[in-house]
Amino acid sequence: MADVVQALLDASADPLAVDNKGHTPLHWLSTFPGAFDEPCRQAYTTLTHLGPAAITTQDKQGRTPLHLALPTYSTRAQPSTFAITHLLSLGADPAHRDPLTGNTALHFLAPRLVGESAAAATTASLFRSLVTTNTLDINARNNQGETPAFTFAAAGWSGMRDPTHRVSHPTYALAHDTTHAKALDIFITLGADLKTLDSKRRTLLHVTAGRELPTGGADWDQREDIEGMFQRLIELGVDPRAEDEGLRTAVNVAIAQGLTGVVELFGEETGPEESGGTGGGLQ
Repeated sequence: MADVVQALLDASADPLAVDNKGHTPLHWLSTFPGAFDEPCRQAYTTLTHLGPAAITTQDKQGRTPLHLALPTYSTRAQPSTFAITHLLSLGADPAHRDPLTGNTALHFLAPRLVGESAAAATTASLFRSLVTTNTLDINARNNQGETPAFTFAAAGWSGMRDPTHRVSHPTYALAHDTTHAKALDIFITLGADLKTLDSKRRTLLHVTAGRELPTGGADWDQREDIEGMFQRLIELGVDPRAEDEGLRTAVNVAIAQGLTGVVELFGEETGPEESGGTGGGLQ
C-alpha cells in the first residue's frame, strides 16, 4: 500500500483529498497495521510534507490522524510508535481527546506499557514525556470515568515468543515481558490516583480481575501477571472489599473468572455459589 501511496503522490495526487468518511490519505495510513517499514515511513513523511494541513484535518467523526494512529498502536495492530511520534513532532495536539471515547493519548498508550519489553520501554518514554513535557493529566477521565490507569490495568497481551524456539511459551514470556506490577511504578512516579473509581464504581482491582484471558493456549503468564498486579495494588492501599455498582468485590470477579491464584490469596473457595453478589469472605 505504501508504494501505491508514494506513486500517487509522485503523480501529483492531492494529499488533502477526502473520502466519504472525511478521511485524508494520512488518516488511512495512520491505521496501517503491521511493521511500519521504510517505504511506509517514506510515504507517511511525504504525505505530511505535501499536505501538512492533513495533520489537523478532522474526519466526519471529528478524528484527526493522531486519533486514528493512537488506537491502532494501543491494540497492538501497529507495533511502532512512528506515526504517533511523527505527528507529534509536526504539531499534532496530544491534548485533543478522542471525540468518540473521551480517551486522551495517555489512555491509548497505557495498554502498551506492558508486554514485549523493548516496546514497553519505548511507550514508557513517550508516556512520561506527554505528562512531564506536554502536561497531560495522568488522572484525566474518559467517557466511562476511567483514568489511564484503568486502560492499563485492563490490558492483556499474547506474550513474547523465543525467536530461537528453544524456550516454550509462556516460559519465555514470563522471563522477558514487562509486567503490570513492574510498569505500575510509572503511574506512581507521575502521581496517578490508584484508589479512584470509574463510573461503574470499579476499582483497579475489579478491572485487573476482569481482564480477558487468552483462549486456546497456555495462559499462566497472564494469570501470574494478574496475581502480581493484584498483590501490588493491595499493598498500595486499593481496597479488595470495595463493591462496584453491581455489589461485587474484586474477589467476586476473580472467582467468576476462575482466577484461582488470586482467590487463594484470600482463602476463598471457587464454587459457583461464590461467583457473584456479596458472597465471599471479604464482605
